[in-house]
Amino acid sequence: MAIGTINCILNVILFSKHTLRRNPCSIYFIAVNVSNMLFLCSGILPLTTDLGYGVDPSSTITVLCRFRYYASLIFSCLGPIYLILASVDRAMITSRNVRTRQRSTRRLAIISVCSLAFFWVSVHIHVFIYVNIIQIAPNVYFCTFQSGIYTSFISIYILLVYGLVPPLFLTIFGLQTVKNVRQLRRAVVPTHQLNNGVTGVSRAHTLQSKDHQLIRMLLTDIIVYIVLRTPFAIYYIYQEITEYDSKSADRVLVEQFINYMVYYLFNIVSSIDCYTNLLVSKTFRTELKGIFVRGRGH
Repeated sequence: MAIGTINCILNVILFSKHTLRRNPCSIYFIAVNVSNMLFLCSGILPLTTDLGYGVDPSSTITVLCRFRYYASLIFSCLGPIYLILASVDRAMITSRNVRTRQRSTRRLAIISVCSLAFFWVSVHIHVFIYVNIIQIAPNVYFCTFQSGIYTSFISIYILLVYGLVPPLFLTIFGLQTVKNVRQLRRAVVPTHQLNNGVTGVSRAHTLQSKDHQLIRMLLTDIIVYIVLRTPFAIYYIYQEITEYDSKSADRVLVEQFINYMVYYLFNIVSSIDCYTNLLVSKTFRTELKGIFVRGRGH
């Protein structure tokens, strides 16, 4: 919680600076980190207080029970969706087609962020109907999904929306961005006569330094996301396939351990992109240093 909160706050501050916020990709990065911070508060914090300290109001208050699931489902899917939008934006800005590049605008980024937020807020309304508090033992209550068809629906939904679709789209648009950047490096316009009479060549389209840095940060985020969240999809599929298998006590313990590790990796994605950005981006390090230097000055 501490590392993740600091991570999201620093990212929002940095990408909100006037030197970066005019770039559409920065808008998506801000949206990603706001979503991640809200996911930490709605999903990870209640789980931490429950497992670590035995404090879980959502197990006794129906409204809190439903709102906890509703908020955590929304914000855990909005983060990767906004990351996909950032990868689409970088694929457009690196395109050799002028019209495609012109579609990458700050206005489009803001409209996309708001529209998708409204869409997913509406899509998850069903949680307020099909999530309830059940009694699993004397004086022991648990907040969970309604059993039956809805549980099967949620299982497929989680696998697709959180496990399979985001890595697939991130891979597609990430590879397209890399391909576009390589083409831009090779692309040249026909030879022309310079002022001094010397014949030369020039590039058809070049990227600004900040665009290069944003692309580097985005590709790093994509790699981290795929590496840390693909195990979740694999294990979730395994769980569904072996749900009705007869399992020994040792196998159950091993699966519990793997389950904890997989969900740890799944959740840590929301907490480390600021630190990976520091490693791969000179611009990010410079901007962060500027914040701390000015802070000490005041």
